[in-house]
Amino acid sequence: YTEALWRSIPTIDGDLDRLTPIRGALPSPFAVHQGCPFFSRCEKRIPGVCDVSRPPMVEVRPQHWVRCFLYTESK
Repeated sequence: YTEALWRSIPTIDGDLDRLTPIRGALPSPFAVHQGCPFFSRCEKRIPGVCDVSRPPMVEVRPQHWVRCFLYTESK
């Protein structure tokens, strides 16, 4: 989901063809999610995993954390 957010940011050169919209509805910040709150919008979601339980925080580099099953050791 974060990768899709980065792709949706316009660049200074004004190349609008490069913008990629994120499909789906924005998750409600007030809703209680059983799994990952971005499951419905993530292109790399894992059905049966991401929609069932919340991903753990994983440090991918010093002081850089993600909350995604794609970055756990068991991927």
